[in-house]
Amino acid sequence: MLDVLDIFFPSLGVTEVLLLAEGGQYGYLTPGQVIAVDCNQCVCVNGGLDCTDHQCTTDGEWSTWSHWSNCTVTCGGGVQYRYRSCDNPPPAYGGLACTGLGEEAVHCNTQECPIHGNVGEWSEWTSCSASCGVGSRTRHRYCNDPEPLHGGMYCVESLVETSDCNIGDCPDLC
Repeated sequence: MLDVLDIFFPSLGVTEVLLLAEGGQYGYLTPGQVIAVDCNQCVCVNGGLDCTDHQCTTDGEWSTWSHWSNCTVTCGGGVQYRYRSCDNPPPAYGGLACTGLGEEAVHCNTQECPIHGNVGEWSEWTSCSASCGVGSRTRHRYCNDPEPLHGGMYCVESLVETSDCNIGDCPDLC
């Protein structure tokens, strides 16, 4: 079948039709000769073409893929999507729908999420540093409830606390 680019109708009194096809090919149609133009049948009649008027079946074709969407999360494993449509052209007049998927998904940001540290419970106070008079005592806590992981921030709260302790006056030694 030739893709007809142009049809030249001769002057009155001539019964042939000149066809120009892709690649510079040409030919003449004689009365009664039938050719296919797109999805229609055309017959050379009296120096012209008498064609059927069928709507051509068009199979659907995919559009180009969209850009990837943002990841659904910033860490811990999310999903990105991209889409395409069966509209380049859409199926028409009994044409086939596009085959394949109109959506793709990929995993993204699969790295562990940072876990920021938080302080645990205070320990018991230590014994007073003096047996009489004013002394001091301390207690500790750790950045372990939870401890920072995967680039999480270390605790900013104080981990050591000191307090004065007073056991009582010291006895006079004189």
